[in-house]
Amino acid sequence: MNDDHTRLYATLATCFQHPDEAFVDAVRNGTLGTIVAECAASLPIDSVDAPPRFEDIARARREYLRTSEAF
Repeated sequence: MNDDHTRLYATLATCFQHPDEAFVDAVRNGTLGTIVAECAASLPIDSVDAPPRFEDIARARREYLRTSEAF
């Protein structure tokens, strides 16, 4: 496993944590998408979908709870 794999796994792990302002900001300003795209460039895949847009922290938390409560 190389550094890109490690960075990608760590970044994706943040997507499963309870969202905070820093996470929403990273989605909103494109930081999350950029990191995922950079790391994925070294993987044998064709493309990566952009993360969903969040209007605010409340929506991010609702989506988190909706996903988590399914389990």
